[in-house]
Amino acid sequence: MVLFGIPDIRLFWSDDERFSSQFSPKSFAEKTRFKPFSKYPPVLKDISMWIPADFVDNDLFEMIRDEGGDQVEKVDLMDEFTHPKTGKTSKMFRVTWRDMSRTLTNEEVNAKHEKVLGRLVEELQVELR
Repeated sequence: MVLFGIPDIRLFWSDDERFSSQFSPKSFAEKTRFKPFSKYPPVLKDISMWIPADFVDNDLFEMIRDEGGDQVEKVDLMDEFTHPKTGKTSKMFRVTWRDMSRTLTNEEVNAKHEKVLGRLVEELQVELR
C-alpha cells in the first residue's frame, strides 16, 4: 500500500476498473503511484457534428479541457462516418464529466457543454447534428 501510495486497503478488493487499470506486472519496477479517482457518478454528454476537412481532434480536446478543466474526465471518439454521396465526414464524441468532491448537476454541465458547442461552431467551423 505504501509503495504505491494507496490510501485505503479496501481498494485492493474493488472491482473498479479505474483502480485496477492503473497497475500492471511492471508496477513494482516502474514504481507506479496510485492516482485517486472520483467516487461520484459521471455525467455523459455527446457531441455529434459534421467536420471540415482541416478538423483536428486535438483542437476539440483542448477546447473541452479549456471549458471544463479538471471536471472533464475523458473524451472518446464513439463514431465516425463519411457520407457516400456528399463525402462529408461526421464524428461523434462522448464527454465524461465528473468532479472529485461532489456530484455534478445536469444544469451546470449543460451550461459548460453549451459553451463548448458554441465555440466549436464559431472557432472550428463544425456543423452540429
